[in-house]
Amino acid sequence: MKSLCLILVLAISATPACSHFTARARQDRAYARYFKKLRTDRDRRLARLRHNVSKIPSPRAAPPEPRETTQMLEGPQAVPSDPGEQ
Repeated sequence: MKSLCLILVLAISATPACSHFTARARQDRAYARYFKKLRTDRDRRLARLRHNVSKIPSPRAAPPEPRETTQMLEGPQAVPSDPGEQ
């Protein structure tokens, strides 16, 4: 029985470490977390944008009629110059 346990312990210790703890696996997990964060941030921004866009009136709607703001002034608009009076 002792020899079986000893063989089992040696066999387990001789196998490579779990791939979950290798440098490449750590990099993959870090990238997955980074990508997930980017995706959720992008989804939040798009949701906010869609919400704000729904408040903006459609450009296809008829624009308001332009108003003319003119005033009627009495008297001359310009003073004529007389070149002979200098």
